[in-house]
Amino acid sequence: DGAGKRGKEVRAQLRRVAPASVSHISYIYERAVRRFPKSLTLWKDYIDFLKGENAVKALNSVFGRVISLHPKKEVFWIEAAVYELFENSNAAAARVLLQRAKRANKKSKLLWTKYFELELWYSARNVQRRTVLNIEHNYEDKEKYLASQIVFKHATKAIPEVAFACNLHGL
Repeated sequence: DGAGKRGKEVRAQLRRVAPASVSHISYIYERAVRRFPKSLTLWKDYIDFLKGENAVKALNSVFGRVISLHPKKEVFWIEAAVYELFENSNAAAARVLLQRAKRANKKSKLLWTKYFELELWYSARNVQRRTVLNIEHNYEDKEKYLASQIVFKHATKAIPEVAFACNLHGL
């Protein structure tokens, strides 16, 4: 009985200390990224730490800062969009992030591909939702399915390579 009580006390103390340690580690990362803002590995480690701690507010702030400092680094744009889509369940925010990313990186095959994938995923999700809700699919109403076609058209116009177009078509 005494060992069980002691274990509960230790766990309670750890629960009280954990938020302080997360805050302290975040403070150290903040100092580090201010001192070494060009270190992409440091930014990536900071983002991974915040994701692990589920620090949504801090993570949104860090994504904003790293993207403003490194707008040509596609990986941060994509990571922010994926986080918005899957962790925050916000497809509109993910779409806006990828649109901004494309403006900053007009010829990025990776960003165009990810944006096209997002639109395909969104269309497929809408079809699934309609199936679950037992709503009739009207594939003749093309306005609901045009987003991915429009992205394909603009992507192939921005990057007029046959291999790129074939890659997108394969998706």
